[in-house]
Amino acid sequence: MTKMDIKRTKELLNEDFVKKNKAWHDDLNLALKLKVKAEIQVLSSHGFEFLTDHYLPEKLTTGDWI
Repeated sequence: MTKMDIKRTKELLNEDFVKKNKAWHDDLNLALKLKVKAEIQVLSSHGFEFLTDHYLPEKLTTGDWI
């Protein structure tokens, strides 16, 4: 994680929509603790269609986008 990543993660932790979702809050705290981040580009190994046809629609439908 870069300094900017850490700053943005801390800012996210203060957002109401994150505070209302314990799993997101816990995941962000864990990322800070371990100093790691996840990026959507890693999913590109499954193919562009996987992202556009499956992953993103599911995340948007369920509201689970962190």
